[in-house]
Amino acid sequence: MKSSRIKTLRLLLLAISTISIIAFLINQIDSDLRTFPFEAEVWGTVADWIMIFVTFITAVLLYHNLQSQIRVTSLQQQIAEIEQDKHRMSTMPKIQATKMRSTQGDLNPDNRQFYSSVSMNIIEMTNNGISNISFNTPTVGWAARRDPYPPNPNANLLPDEGFTLFCEGEGHLSNGKKHSSCFIEMFFSDRLGNQYLHRILYSHYDGEDTIKQLPNQLLVAATV
Repeated sequence: MKSSRIKTLRLLLLAISTISIIAFLINQIDSDLRTFPFEAEVWGTVADWIMIFVTFITAVLLYHNLQSQIRVTSLQQQIAEIEQDKHRMSTMPKIQATKMRSTQGDLNPDNRQFYSSVSMNIIEMTNNGISNISFNTPTVGWAARRDPYPPNPNANLLPDEGFTLFCEGEGHLSNGKKHSSCFIEMFFSDRLGNQYLHRILYSHYDGEDTIKQLPNQLLVAATV
């Protein structure tokens, strides 16, 4: 903004200086320009050149003014996007997954694998609510479903109203210990229409269960 104003002032000073120089030269030149009454053939040509010069200066000033408006508009858009991100972050749902129970079956001597399952309680901790809930399990040999099944995917999940996520698959031996793990992708929308991905990692090793959660990842931002 300040730089643009300085450029505009410089252009104005340049225009004034140029016109002053032209006027000075006209006054010093002994030609038909100083003949009175003024000759239309001569002064008409001078007026045309002055008009071209003024038009050029006006165009330059308009260009710099347009560039300044573009910068202001871009800055306003950036500020609006920052405010939208702040509002989205303040209303982002918080998912909590806790283990309810797990089962580790007997080892199959043929393939040295065993049946493994876990039930988790999924709760939305804020007062924003979520909907359009779905799950995916990229882990080979594992599946996940929401209980009771089939749920209403469009129903809002309000605070303190959780549901059970049931996962089952196959485990194997690792260093002589039973080990199983499942990677779960949870998709949902908040009340503003933003679409998120929430990742949950369940792992069982040597009789101990752990659940880790990754921060929400924004997939599609709601349009305002």
